[in-house]
Amino acid sequence: MIPPPKPNRGSRGLKGRFSRATLERIVVFTVVSIAGALVWWSVARFTTVRSEARDLSGQVARLTGDIDIMRARWTEARTQHIAQHLPAAQAALFPGPAAVREWMDSIHATATPLAFRSEFEFVSAHTQDLAHPVAIMQTRLHLQDNPDTASTRPAYHRLLTLGQAIAQNPRRLDILHLQVTGSSGSVANASAVIDVWAENPAAGTP
Repeated sequence: MIPPPKPNRGSRGLKGRFSRATLERIVVFTVVSIAGALVWWSVARFTTVRSEARDLSGQVARLTGDIDIMRARWTEARTQHIAQHLPAAQAALFPGPAAVREWMDSIHATATPLAFRSEFEFVSAHTQDLAHPVAIMQTRLHLQDNPDTASTRPAYHRLLTLGQAIAQNPRRLDILHLQVTGSSGSVANASAVIDVWAENPAAGTP
C-alpha cells in the first residue's frame, strides 16, 4: 500500500502570510481614503466658510458706509428744521373724513358756476405711520361740460380756474394724474386723481 502524501506546510504558511498582507493593505487603503476624504471636505468647507465670511464682511462695510452717509445727511440743523416744521405739516392735514367731504362740496360749488358737472369717485385708502397714523385717501374727480349752465369763458380757461381752486387749498393734496379730452371750445371729459391726506384714519372714508 502506498502511503498518502504529507501536507506541504510551507505552502500553507505562504498563503497565510499573503492573506494577512492583503488584509493589511486593504485596511491601510481604507484609512488613507477616509483621511483623504476628510481633508478634501475640510478644504471645501473652509473655502465655503471663507467665501461666506468675505460676503458678510462686504455687507457690513456697505451698511457701515450707508450709516455714515445717513449721519452726514441728518445733521443737527436738519433735525431742528424738521422739528420746527412738523407742527405745520400736521396742521395741513385734513382733520378727518368730515373735512374731506366739506372740501368735496366746495369743489362742486366751484365747478357749477364754471359750467362743469363734477363727481368724485373713491379709489383707495391706506395708512402711513409717520409721527402718528395718517390716512391717504385717493379719489378721482370727473368733470364734464354742463349744457344747462351757460358760460362765455373758454372751456380750458374755466378748467384752469378750477385747477387753481384745487391747488390753492391749504390742506395737503397731491394731484397725481390729470387727463382732459375735448375740442378747442369744450371739454368732453376731464379727470384728476388726487391723494387727500387726513388725520384720524380709523374714522373711515368720506
